[in-house]
Amino acid sequence: MTDTELDLTDLASVNGGMNTEGWRPSENIEDRRGMSLEDSMKVDWPKPEPLPPLVRTPGDLPSQAGLDDIGKNFGGGGDPGGGDFGF
Repeated sequence: MTDTELDLTDLASVNGGMNTEGWRPSENIEDRRGMSLEDSMKVDWPKPEPLPPLVRTPGDLPSQAGLDDIGKNFGGGGDPGGGDFGF
């Protein structure tokens, strides 16, 4: 990756982008400028609420994607749960 410096006239000529006018500022921002990486990693953060229980239904998207079948069709002996891929 290379560093590219832009001056304000280059930025002024850019077309497109997102219109952020009227957006409310995020309340989920922490200013860690001036902190070392170690100090930044030690900062306590608000723990999110646990996710609701996962409810699966027949024919849902994960089953359509084949996630329920991973490991079932590999040969091999060992694990009856399909964890031994026969390598």
